[in-house]
Amino acid sequence: MVFGVALADSTFCEVPSHVDRGRRAQEGLGKHMIEIDHVRKVYRQGRQEIVALDDISLSVGAGEIYGVIGESGAGKSTLIRCVNRLEEPTSGAIRVDGEDITGLRGRQLRQLRHETGMIFQGFNLLSSRTVAQNIALPLEVSGVSRRERTQRVAELISLVGLDARANAYPARLSGGQKQRVGIARALAASPKVLLSDEATSALDPQTTATILALLRDLNRRLNLTILLITHEMDVVRSICDRVAVIESGRIVEQGSVAELALQPASRIGSALFPQVARETIPANLPLVTIPLAEDADVTALFATLRETYAVSAQLVGGGIEPIGDRRLGQLTLAIDPSPTSRHAEALVWLERAYPGAVIR
Repeated sequence: MVFGVALADSTFCEVPSHVDRGRRAQEGLGKHMIEIDHVRKVYRQGRQEIVALDDISLSVGAGEIYGVIGESGAGKSTLIRCVNRLEEPTSGAIRVDGEDITGLRGRQLRQLRHETGMIFQGFNLLSSRTVAQNIALPLEVSGVSRRERTQRVAELISLVGLDARANAYPARLSGGQKQRVGIARALAASPKVLLSDEATSALDPQTTATILALLRDLNRRLNLTILLITHEMDVVRSICDRVAVIESGRIVEQGSVAELALQPASRIGSALFPQVARETIPANLPLVTIPLAEDADVTALFATLRETYAVSAQLVGGGIEPIGDRRLGQLTLAIDPSPTSRHAEALVWLERAYPGAVIR
């Protein structure tokens, strides 16, 4: 599986130190803010049926950043549009803050959308309105008084770091500044949930990093639940607590980003740490890819192989990277299969000592 990669706009939002993502997902996120239960979406063109979503189930905890990653056409955008009912699921149920939204109509549906902010890849700003006026638009539609609008807009402009650009028009803004306006507008009504539809894919790597830092900061400050879709693995690596991989309308893998990163055979693990091609290494050398947590003692690993099993191991690939708040990695070793080594026993030990290790 191949995903695009993006990394790090000129205004940077200071991010407080954050707690371990995996622990937050287990302890602080007991309440499900979004529950998607066996959702199916079918489009009909004449007699032909096109299945966009096929039996999708996932839950997003309150205050969690949950990513859905996949290639173009996999069904990501359809899924997120079902959550705010811009698309109607063919079957299944979607609950937001415990309420089944699939049957909402009229005023109740408008209220759902009022409580569900959304940011888009294309910004969707009105060119004839200033930054402040674009942010104020949903408040105007909701009938909020001018005085309250002015106060709220000022708060949001400061929150996203655009104090000096309040009276600028979109044509005078950079891509990152436009997306900050989009984020502020999505937050205008103090939503419970923020949906992000490829919000960084139109941005350069440096701008992407600052927008991700802003989203992470807002998540911590506001206890904001964020469901985002992306094709960029660095978005998942940088800010997501948990992730689902979607292919051809089906979820093929989901779980904690940190846990999946430590599974070389998983789709997320192999995308974060691409494995060495088997054909580039002599066929007689067994290859072992092992997961490495941040406290792993690599020196002791090599010492055990050498002193206990008389095995010489060569490091041929892998690395250690920041994954959320931790440094995790994978290493690929080529094992000496010489008759004087106890390499078969060493391979058994590696599988036991490093659960999830892959031997090729």
